[in-house]
This record gives sequence, structure tokens and C-alpha cells, in this order.
Amino acid sequence: MNSFDALLAGLARQLRELDPASQAEFFLQCGLALRPLYERWLDETGRPDRAGVLDTAALLVGERRSAANTSLDAEVIVTSMEAEFPPGDALGDVSSTGAQSCWIAYDTALRLVIDASFAAEASVEYLLEPVTVGVSERLFGYSQIGSGPDEDRHMSALVADQQMAVAVDWISEVIKAMLRSAPIPDAGTHHPLIP
Repeated sequence: MNSFDALLAGLARQLRELDPASQAEFFLQCGLALRPLYERWLDETGRPDRAGVLDTAALLVGERRSAANTSLDAEVIVTSMEAEFPPGDALGDVSSTGAQSCWIAYDTALRLVIDASFAAEASVEYLLEPVTVGVSERLFGYSQIGSGPDEDRHMSALVADQQMAVAVDWISEVIKAMLRSAPIPDAGTHHPLIP
């Protein structure tokens, strides 16, 4: 296990301390934080805005958390999210990583309110993906790290980077605040999940 895998395992342990409804709220908060990356991607690519699907998912998560009756069909929304998911390929120089991370956060929140046994821990990595890519490009000149003879050195440098540390600290503090039923920590003017 490299240092980045260990970091993700630690965040997953923290996340498991939250009940499924709180996990859903956590991912919804992260989706909201990442939404500017989705909006930037839309602006840069000219793709049609499908944010209404995200808004509907957020509404359903809120209604399910408050035990309100809802006429929204969760399975239909999940299917819509899957159909509208931002494509994996970059369009020219415009990466879809941030847009995808945003959608994964909303999707994970929705799946948690549909199925309390949904294992959301793996989704934590996607919350960090925009920062991971940004730090990797800054440190190494390319975004995809994680294999080859320099893997351990690259992962250690990634984990030690200040920008990554701030993002990880914010995630950890949000989970801790939710465990205490305290307000979500203010991210300030520049959100730690956005590179």
C-alpha cells in the first residue's frame, strides 16, 4: 500500500463512522463544492447543461434525509444521472475530471439514500481527483501517476503537497463536524477541492 492508498483508507475509515444518511449529506456537500468545476467544464466545452439532474438528485437526497414523502422516482434519477454523466475523454484541452467528480459526488449521495448498504468509501478518491490531477501536473508535468518505478516517490510527494493536505484536511473536518452535528467548516473564498 503506497502513501496515497493509506491516505484514502484513513478517509474511508472516517467516512464509515457516519450513518448512511450522513454519508449522503457529506457527498452532497462535496458535490456542491465541486459544482463550479462542472459549470466551468460546461462553459469551456459548450456542452448542454444537465444541472437539473443534479438539482433533482439533491432535492431527493434532502427529502429522503428528512423522511419526507416524495413523488420523485430515485431509480429514474439514477438512470438519468448515468445517461448524462460527463464523458471521460477530454474535449481538446478541456479535461472532464472535475465535472465527473462533481457528478460522482451527487450520484454517491443519491445511491446512499436509495440503498443504505451502498459502500461509498471508494467514492472518496473521486472527491480528491481534481486536486490530485492539478498537483500531479504541477509536480511532475503529467496528470496520471500511480504506476511504474517512481510510483512510491510520486505518491509520497503527492500526499506531502500542501494543496493536497488542505483538501484532505477539509474532507476530514467535514466528517468530524458531521459526527458532532456541528456546522460544515467554511472553505473560504477558494474551495480546497478545486485546484
